[in-house]
Amino acid sequence: MSLLEAARRLQVSKTRTLLPAVCCGAVRTVLVGGKRKVPEDELRRVAVEGLAPPRRGFVPEHEQRVAGPATSKPRVALVRALRVPDGA
Repeated sequence: MSLLEAARRLQVSKTRTLLPAVCCGAVRTVLVGGKRKVPEDELRRVAVEGLAPPRRGFVPEHEQRVAGPATSKPRVALVRALRVPDGA
């Protein structure tokens, strides 16, 4: 169901309560036809458990990093080893 309908059923504000919970991973959503929806089972879970903070260490999909190529590790080490000369 839509975020607006889910917020109405939970009796919370869509913009001040539901959207921040979705962004931090406390409420699971899916994309259907390019629109973000809340599954029925997730709505039931939130209704029973409430909007608890997400698990520690949780990283939302849009913030997950993709590992670079293995060749970048030596270059990163070289950059980290650089030091600024004292006279600069």
